[in-house]
Amino acid sequence: MERKVLTKKLLAGLIVSVIITGGVTGTLYANTDDDILQGTWKMPNESDIPDDARGDMIRYGKELIVNTPKYLGPGSPKPVLNSKLSCASCHLDAGTKPNAIPLYTAVHEYAPPGKYNAREGINLTVEGRIDTCFERSLNGKALPQDSYETQSMKAYMEWLATGITPGVAWQDVKGQETPVLPLLDRAADPAKGKVIFSDKCAKCHGANGQGEWDESKGRYKYPALWGDYSFNTGAGMHRNITATRFVKANMPYGDPSLTLEEAYDVVAYLNSQQRPQKANLELDWSGLDPNGQPNIKKKAVDAAYGPYYPEGMFSPEQHKYGPWQPIMDAVKAQQ
Repeated sequence: MERKVLTKKLLAGLIVSVIITGGVTGTLYANTDDDILQGTWKMPNESDIPDDARGDMIRYGKELIVNTPKYLGPGSPKPVLNSKLSCASCHLDAGTKPNAIPLYTAVHEYAPPGKYNAREGINLTVEGRIDTCFERSLNGKALPQDSYETQSMKAYMEWLATGITPGVAWQDVKGQETPVLPLLDRAADPAKGKVIFSDKCAKCHGANGQGEWDESKGRYKYPALWGDYSFNTGAGMHRNITATRFVKANMPYGDPSLTLEEAYDVVAYLNSQQRPQKANLELDWSGLDPNGQPNIKKKAVDAAYGPYYPEGMFSPEQHKYGPWQPIMDAVKAQQ
């Protein structure tokens, strides 16, 4: 009798799961955010934000993260961005979702004197990291680092960091990076990706990748993946390994069920589409690092623009679409 009751409960739970997800998928028993975090971080209580100037900055910082184009996008009171994406288009759930480029450790990772960034050739503090997002992912101009907007976003990130469990080093907080994936032993295929996009992505992001704009909120409900209002060619999301890690962990939103090959191929498709061009990309990874070594030796193998490293060994197409393991092996051989 007890076994029958348990079986009925399990079956009922399965039926509910199928109804919610629209079918049995690979994420039916996927890890929840709590599973990923393993008790290392917990969302602070917003009711505890003080009702003072500091609290105003924290609340405004979150507002900027979620509704970026409303305040800084085209047609806004301070139109420094050409994109209509929000920071939360990539930093999901206002920067609180693990494995989705969360912001809850950012103030530690980029604490003064900053973290050296070979692409930029400088140490980046939180303010500097915000600048690079504005210039690349949001296709605009950086704000002054002491601006109220930048300092409010920093205040919000500092508040998020208070959710780190006491006694846990920030480096040990789970979910702060998108999970590293195995590489394909073939090139990612935009043609296959087009079919996957139509089947699994277009419902939200639109047949032409234009996204779904919510006029009442002044931001995207589902962000544009290419076109004039998306990220530019200098953004991390325009690198296929980087973008695939994000897509595999998080898409479709709420039901991340793409296979490894589907994720690589669909990213290859979306990154083969037209988008804004960032100027002066040849300056990325230029100069020398603090140890006197050329930054070009650290250039991402999937950066789809020159100069390439190792020079002249692989085609631009292979750098963009792979296979990447031979490039990585060649880089290692020249270190």
